[in-house]
Amino acid sequence: MRSDSVETVRLADYINQTLNLLTRAIEQRGISIEKEFSESGECILLNGGALASTFLDLISTAVRYVRGDASLCIRLLAQGQDQILCEIVHIETGVDTARGPRQEVLADVVRAHPRYLLAQRTVRTCGGSLTVERQGERRSAFKMILPRNGLDVQAN
Repeated sequence: MRSDSVETVRLADYINQTLNLLTRAIEQRGISIEKEFSESGECILLNGGALASTFLDLISTAVRYVRGDASLCIRLLAQGQDQILCEIVHIETGVDTARGPRQEVLADVVRAHPRYLLAQRTVRTCGGSLTVERQGERRSAFKMILPRNGLDVQAN
């Protein structure tokens, strides 16, 4: 991958590649994965290839954080004509009985983590934004919004 290269990427491919790499860990932890792709998430991005490692970082972080029963729901949705939303939702469905009830959820833990901060920077260089939010007591979501054409964003 070269710096400052323009690439057409399909976010669905990056997600599927990441899930294939993590198959064994997902099976060992008993995580159920639900994918909702309303589209392939095709984008033209500056340095879009860097997003492959970002998806690996985000999804593997969610997988590593699982204690007890959990599921991941990964969505690709159009956000108007010019943007795509990728949402990685981590849902704890049970409690790890060895550790008892836990107060923190994934969003609380990763906000200041260096890998998350690097992922945010990578997404910004592609013209998008990345946030993590707590969605209740046992639910967190990474939300990545990317432009369909990052060259338009870079020009403005």
